[in-house]
Amino acid sequence: MSSRKCLTLLLAAAASSVALGADPVSYTDPVGFVKIAADAAVDSSTPTYSFVSHSLAEQRVANAVVDTGGTESLTVTGTPWSGGQFAGANGPHYVIVGTGAVEGDILDIVSNTSNTLTLASGSGDLSGLAGETITIYKHNTLASIFGADPTANGMVGALDANTADQVLLFEEGSGFVTYFYKNVNIPDFLDPNDITGWVTSADNTNDASNTPLPPNRGFIILRRATSDFEVTAFGEVMDGSINVPIAEGYNLICVPYPIPDEVTLLSSGLYDAADPGFLTSLQPGLDTNDSELVVLWNGTGYTQYFYKNVNIPDFLDPNDITGWVSSADNTTDAGTTPLNGSFFILRKSPNPPIDLIFPSVLDQ
Repeated sequence: MSSRKCLTLLLAAAASSVALGADPVSYTDPVGFVKIAADAAVDSSTPTYSFVSHSLAEQRVANAVVDTGGTESLTVTGTPWSGGQFAGANGPHYVIVGTGAVEGDILDIVSNTSNTLTLASGSGDLSGLAGETITIYKHNTLASIFGADPTANGMVGALDANTADQVLLFEEGSGFVTYFYKNVNIPDFLDPNDITGWVTSADNTNDASNTPLPPNRGFIILRRATSDFEVTAFGEVMDGSINVPIAEGYNLICVPYPIPDEVTLLSSGLYDAADPGFLTSLQPGLDTNDSELVVLWNGTGYTQYFYKNVNIPDFLDPNDITGWVSSADNTTDAGTTPLNGSFFILRKSPNPPIDLIFPSVLDQ
């Protein structure tokens, strides 16, 4: 199991009600809504990119205590569910582990019987979860966030991805997958299998509306219209810890709670001076070449941040500092930079994968 790191969140909010300034998130014990927004395109040929996330679960379905765990499976006592309740036509679901050594882990459900969950490939040996609590949530998806027909909410549909608004999901190790709403049919004599609806740029024949948008991963909206776009997502604030896995390479992640401006580079715990082996935090260094990076979109390009733990001799640079800095400025403390929306983390070889644990927002 990879190492785990608790992120200390500096919250000024009560568990029952939260008000967070100009971009409010409203919920009460703990149901509410968030706004997901994308900036207008500069013009018809210059789209904008907005790095966003959702921070609410669509629906809590069940709580349970694990009786036994196996390879990519969990069984509970009794028959609390109906077969197939958490997959297929009912949409994708996932488990969050609520207690124990892997608290906060998110495990996708492939299928289920009345008391057994079969989980996604790679979930591993789960025998250690016997006696631990789990919560089952329904996944937010492209359709649940943006609408089964997102053009009704102002998103641009089209025949292909080149003229439509896009939702970009990042898959570690393989890059971006482009989703868009196809609202124009190709004549059957040209393509008898194409469909209208959510599809990918590589496949216009399979419905992608149930594509999950996990709570611990960010995504990007590419906007082609010259007007701002905003959609309201309703749901629950997840009241347990949430794990954000960081693998080697680029990872597009988010803070999985509705707390804009509250988590910064400094408060995130992404760098820990007490971890000289980089087993639970990012590697610092003199510059971006020997440091691991947090990469934020600034509206027109990327800004790279890293933890600088090496001073340059004063005769070479008398103004440099140690601490969080950007690649363009090693003289200004960037520790108060907020981690809003979604952002990249670059984990470099040979450092091992790490799990970042965000403690329950309702405990703060």
